[in-house]
Amino acid sequence: MMTWNVKHGGHNRITQLAITGYIDETGPDVVLLQDAGGALNGPIGRFFRQWHVRSFGQYVIASQLPLEEAEVRSLPFFGETHTCLRCRLHVGTKTLILYNVHFESPREGLAAFRGVRRQPWYLPRAAQQLEENVEARISQARALRELIRQEREPVVVAGDLNSPDASLALALLREAGLHDAFAEGGRGYGYTYGHFLLQRRLPWHGASWMRIDHIMLSSELQSRVCRAGTDKYSEHRPVIADVVFRTGNVKDVPL
Repeated sequence: MMTWNVKHGGHNRITQLAITGYIDETGPDVVLLQDAGGALNGPIGRFFRQWHVRSFGQYVIASQLPLEEAEVRSLPFFGETHTCLRCRLHVGTKTLILYNVHFESPREGLAAFRGVRRQPWYLPRAAQQLEENVEARISQARALRELIRQEREPVVVAGDLNSPDASLALALLREAGLHDAFAEGGRGYGYTYGHFLLQRRLPWHGASWMRIDHIMLSSELQSRVCRAGTDKYSEHRPVIADVVFRTGNVKDVPL
């Protein structure tokens, strides 16, 4: 399973070809893309032509396994309209629920603090803006937590959550019974974001330094291996996980 915020790379034909080449090389059964509005009109759409595909707005779910029709679910904050995409995936005789999610970006709040260097008097407003930005993601996480609590089948939440592992937003999702695939099956830091920011100032330095993209699983599922993928083609690295059903038997059943 792969989740990837393809960001601006999803709108460029050459980059789309590189993205599809990487997906083909990695070989996931299920791919969830964010910030991919219009991407199905180009090479990404052609690559997924033989797959089961569901999309809405910025979201794409592509699977080599059968999918039911997708449903758009609301994740509002402060009266703002925001959505995620829910779809049921069939794995042999088993089913699970996929949520493709992109929480509100912290960009505006962080940009406000950059302006304080030029206008120190703006500091109180910048702090308020950053706080409101954090509260927006917490509000979305609460809404998603309640959606997950209503599910009666195993759940996967995947996407750009714009929140690190230790954040309150992810703590709220853990309250719904989810655990992080990288925390369970990964090694190292698993950072997915920041490399593009560093490359603007240090072209030779491509290290990511934040883990804000996640695959989260309900207790019926287990991550055997999880890693962050390439730092090329997007501001975000993809997250790739080998996920299995917990059966209680000698061995688990792979997706």
